[in-house]
Amino acid sequence: MFLQGELSKVIPVIISQFGRYSIVGVLNTVVGHAVIFVCYYITNIALLSSVVGYLAGLAIMFFLAPKFVFGLRKGDIFVVFKFFVSFFVCLSINLVIVAVVKGKGYPFFLAQLSGSLVYLLSLIHISEPTRRYAIS
Repeated sequence: MFLQGELSKVIPVIISQFGRYSIVGVLNTVVGHAVIFVCYYITNIALLSSVVGYLAGLAIMFFLAPKFVFGLRKGDIFVVFKFFVSFFVCLSINLVIVAVVKGKGYPFFLAQLSGSLVYLLSLIHISEPTRRYAIS
C-alpha cells in the first residue's frame, strides 16, 4: 500500500477539515459581502460598510471555525488570541486597500473586491501557524 502508518490516518482528517473550512469560508464570504454591499447601499460610507461586513464575517468565523472546522476546545486561548489579532491586522490592510482603490476613482464594489482579495491572502499568510497548531 502506498500510504502507510500515520500518513494514511492524517489525509482523511485533512480532507474533512478542508471541506468544513470551505463551507465556513463560503458562508463567511457570502454573508460578509452581502452585509458590506447592503450597508454601503444604505449609508454610502465605504469604511463603515467594510467594518460592519467584516465584523459579521468575524462572528461567523469565531462561532463556527474553532469547533466545527478545527475541533478546538474551550481553553485554547492562544488560538483565539491569534485569530483576533490576525483578523484585525488583515482588516486594517483591507481598509487601506479599499480606501486607496476607491480614492483613485474606482467603483466601491471593485475597491471592496480588491481589498477582500488582499485580506484573504494576508489572513492565509498570517494565520498559517495557527492552522498548524490547531490541526496537531
